[in-house]
Order: sequence, then C-alpha cells, then structure tokens
Amino acid sequence: MREMLRDLDYRIVITRRAGGFELRIEELALRTRGTTLEEAFRRLTVQKTRVLDLAEAIGLLDELPDPAPHPLRPAIPSKRIAVTPRHRD
Repeated sequence: MREMLRDLDYRIVITRRAGGFELRIEELALRTRGTTLEEAFRRLTVQKTRVLDLAEAIGLLDELPDPAPHPLRPAIPSKRIAVTPRHRD
C-alpha cells in the first residue's frame, strides 16, 4: 500500500569485496554484506522493509529521504534520423 503513496525504490550500490558483496542504500544509511549477491540483496531487503515498516508504524514515513535521482540523465530522443545505406548482394 505504501508503494502507491510514494516512490520508495531506492538505488542500491553494489561493491564486490573479498569473500562476497557489499550492498548499500545510502539515503537510509543501510549496509550489508553477503557471500553471494543474492544473500546480500535478501539481507538488505529485510533491513529496508524493517525501516519502512517502523517509519510507517510511527507516522514518519513522509520524513524519510526521497530516493536519489538516477545518476544518468534521462535520454532525450534526437530529432535526427539515422539513415543506413542498403547493401546489395
């Protein structure tokens, strides 16, 4: 239900470490490690869910920081059309 109210899809930073992976959600100050990417992601998802559930339970969901915008700017379609020459066999 809360997903409909606000975009809470935070960017996950993944770093490969000796013996596994480290995943972070910087806006929520969450960090976890796992020997596999799947394990680390599962742990991070549990942490994120706990934070969001607690914030919702005490009425502070709106106080959480918004997810950071994507680091890449949105693609702007070009008005130019690329023309590829046809090859004759």
